[in-house]
Amino acid sequence: MTPPLSADEVFAAALALADLRARSAYLDRACAGNPSLRQEVESLLAAAERAGSFLEAPATDAGEVLREAQQSAGVPLGASPLHADAGGGEIEVATLLLERGANLEAGDREGKTALIRAAGNP
Repeated sequence: MTPPLSADEVFAAALALADLRARSAYLDRACAGNPSLRQEVESLLAAAERAGSFLEAPATDAGEVLREAQQSAGVPLGASPLHADAGGGEIEVATLLLERGANLEAGDREGKTALIRAAGNP
């Protein structure tokens, strides 16, 4: 005699069945005589349906999100936090960044350093 299937096992097998009739027939067999198992599996299937396919979609590229944020804020592509601050004139923030190891000589994609950016800020 084989041991009864766990809710996880029944859920995984049912989820793999795209045809709803086949899924229902499978649940009838797998959960026969165990209404609490059927209820648990149906609850898991409903949650999976509500979740949709967001897990199948590729994760958002963090670099792309950063580039979009920089562009919308008017920060040049490739700019470091020090570059971004240099254009804003916040000396306290720039000082903190430098104390934490920001590279004063690093250039952005245009080759401009944070100092050059700061000099352009009246």
